[in-house]
Amino acid sequence: MTIRNLGHGTNDFDPPDVKKKREATTMGNDYNYGFEKFMKAADILDNGTGGNKHRLTDACVYELMHITPANDLPPEMREEFESLQSFLTMGPTFDEGGAFASTIQQMGDEEVVQFIAKVKEMYLKLEQSREG
Repeated sequence: MTIRNLGHGTNDFDPPDVKKKREATTMGNDYNYGFEKFMKAADILDNGTGGNKHRLTDACVYELMHITPANDLPPEMREEFESLQSFLTMGPTFDEGGAFASTIQQMGDEEVVQFIAKVKEMYLKLEQSREG
């Protein structure tokens, strides 16, 4: 007799392939907000107006700053996101744009490109984890 778990979690009686699918489904449901914010940030970085600094600032201010890692990201991505967020807000605030804008404006062009790539890489990780 096989016992099935009808919820989103897995149980010890499920075969490994079923467990993997359920874990992926649960991840997709639990972290939709974080995924949506990263998806919108990636879109801003690819299709937004202005130069790289402007697009990175917009992606951070309008999307990424609203992510609460403990609620919106899988455990394996939280530290990486917190480190990114911490670095992007460490500069002094000189204008109405806030810490993100001030920090990003002080960055060199190559550093901005690296952070854009990092945001896109994290988005792809989230997307791949959702697909299971």
